[in-house]
Amino acid sequence: EMMAVQSLTFEQAAKAFGGKDGITLLKVHFDSLIAMDIKLFVMSRKSSQIVTTVLKTCGLLKYFQSEDPIISERVIGRDHELFWTKTNHQYSLNEKLLKIIEKCACINDSILYVDSDGVTANVERINLCRCYGVKNKGLVLDDMKAITLKYFT
Repeated sequence: EMMAVQSLTFEQAAKAFGGKDGITLLKVHFDSLIAMDIKLFVMSRKSSQIVTTVLKTCGLLKYFQSEDPIISERVIGRDHELFWTKTNHQYSLNEKLLKIIEKCACINDSILYVDSDGVTANVERINLCRCYGVKNKGLVLDDMKAITLKYFT
């Protein structure tokens, strides 16, 4: 799987983000969030290396890199230590979010978890952190505007 990902062109990798226009929108959105000192993370069921490669190919990896000694790794794939217990059982999504909150030493209300509606509903129900449920397949401009208005203005 990794070899196939390494050979992806920009156009092929960008399809995961809505193509070249989607990448451009994400860059503008991420730039505005980083300007507000927001820390961005990505969690995926794919390996950290695969996600990192795709983000790098699309020019998005810089948004998930940090010199912060507390948590410099902000691409958290299925092989990341935050995904697994010491006895090799996978943590639940809520436990993974708690691990990030603990590692960052931040309060839960300072975390915004963005995913599909169905997934965020479960996290939001227990008031673990703030959530935004994406209704479409992928983050679109309306979602980016709504996130900024609701959480960062």
